[in-house]
Amino acid sequence: PLFVLAGSLMNRAGITDRLVEFSDVLVGWMRGGLAQIAIVVSMFFAGISGSAVADASAIGSLLIPAMKKQKYDADFSAALIASAAVMGPIIPPSVPMIIIGAMLGISIGGLFLAGLIPGILIGFSLMAVTYVMSRRRGYVPASAFPTARRFAGAFARAFTPLLAPLIILVGITTGIFTPTEAGAIATAYSLLLGGLVYRSLTPGRLYEA
Repeated sequence: PLFVLAGSLMNRAGITDRLVEFSDVLVGWMRGGLAQIAIVVSMFFAGISGSAVADASAIGSLLIPAMKKQKYDADFSAALIASAAVMGPIIPPSVPMIIIGAMLGISIGGLFLAGLIPGILIGFSLMAVTYVMSRRRGYVPASAFPTARRFAGAFARAFTPLLAPLIILVGITTGIFTPTEAGAIATAYSLLLGGLVYRSLTPGRLYEA
């Protein structure tokens, strides 16, 4: 539950928007730019929430309306978000892996490392399929190819949210904290970013999360 809460806090605090902006400079210039952005954001967000449901609700509520506004078909938009959300339980931290590891006595850190490369490969595969479908359906890029200055600015704004998955993965695999403690740390980190660093997590938004 704490991993899901961490993802919800980041979404309510507008931190997900920073990940969307960074994803835009990475892949927004490609064919089907908004769809490509949705996949990359799902990869980043999977490293925070560990849940497909949290991934789909956070990214879908943000990007499906934008995709429909840009003349993407509704069925394509929904299917893309659902497919990309599958990376949530595969890219670490993964809530199902924590449950399986705890019940069967398997190394959760080992499970996390085992899911990292397959999760990333799923993302790249989705991007390739999306590119082909976007050419067939006439979906256009979301933005122009970024300048170095725009890339640096987007990376700087997304740097602290991007640290969350790294902190979680390194902490668990090195034994600094347990997977359960990692959920608490992810939540505390989200509260710190939203409440003190960016000051965008109002009491109302905190209550919603």
